[in-house]
Amino acid sequence: MPFIISDPGGKDSKKPRIFNVPQHKVGILDHATFSNISEMQRSFVMDTVRPWLVRVEQALNAALLSPGSPYFVEHVFEGLLRGNQQERFEAYAIGRQWGFMSQNEIRRRENMPPIDGGDSFLEPLNMSANS
Repeated sequence: MPFIISDPGGKDSKKPRIFNVPQHKVGILDHATFSNISEMQRSFVMDTVRPWLVRVEQALNAALLSPGSPYFVEHVFEGLLRGNQQERFEAYAIGRQWGFMSQNEIRRRENMPPIDGGDSFLEPLNMSANS
């Protein structure tokens, strides 16, 4: 017989916490709003999913690769942490305008192909050596 967590009341918030699962992932939306669900999702990835992914990476690296190997196993989960489109585009605009991101870096993060001349960086006028 499989182990089943049942809750006759349907609103027991302690059981998901045993497994470090946020309440909104099991349908308990008492304290959830549209604006905080994306933050809850990021928190879930960082606090619940990421520790397990790190353990898997470490186990695979130890089991499959020799010490000193230039190769390694790594999960790439940046896509799970991406904010909504407006947040991302605002961050890209800041990075591009302040000169620490190129067009191609931004395009790479959005899974778009690079463009010719897209590896140049802007230099704000108040930061240039000639000002």
